[in-house]
Amino acid sequence: MGQNSIATLLDLTTKQAIVLQPNQKTAQILDPAAMKSGAPANMPMPKVDTSVKPTGKTRDIDGNKCTEYAVSMRMDMASMAGGRGDMPADAAAAMKDLRMTMTGFIWVAKDAPGGAEYQAFQTGAAKLMAAALSGGRPGAMPSGMEQLITGFGDAPGIPYLTELTMGIEGTGPIVEMMKKMGEMKIISRVKSISTDPIPDAVLAVPADYKMVKQ
Repeated sequence: MGQNSIATLLDLTTKQAIVLQPNQKTAQILDPAAMKSGAPANMPMPKVDTSVKPTGKTRDIDGNKCTEYAVSMRMDMASMAGGRGDMPADAAAAMKDLRMTMTGFIWVAKDAPGGAEYQAFQTGAAKLMAAALSGGRPGAMPSGMEQLITGFGDAPGIPYLTELTMGIEGTGPIVEMMKKMGEMKIISRVKSISTDPIPDAVLAVPADYKMVKQ
């Protein structure tokens, strides 16, 4: 993001996520168990409706047979404003009719090299990141949000091509201002896949990084 890069190490054995910030040379552990005690009990989350459905279309991408899935997401921000008594009235009013949307398609290769391992990791990562971001509170993370975090678990395989468009729906001055900024289009394409073992050093916190508390 801008001049800053962030890397995340997900350890599915220890159930920890470690966020690395190379520009600051810091590492922060996101431990769901530790975050649970300090998480607000009634922190509202946006209502998220997500759909990932096969279209029946297939195509060849770099020698891999890929299946197309249609993706749609609508995040209703009004649900956050309604449950926050400490939110300023102007901010709550601005979010009353504000919805963030994402639509597009992903092309998934079910039989790509390493596909089974990738899918198993994604399943574990979904539970770990949802727990970390919700402070370990069951039900605090909407199911639709969990899908967005992990790359759409309803489409098993490796997503070779992803084309998504993010936009805004609703009424009000804030919505109109954000609409003037235009839609954001995201295109991601896999160039190559390697199933070679990854050196342990790549998945460890560098020795010169400073550990910081949550």
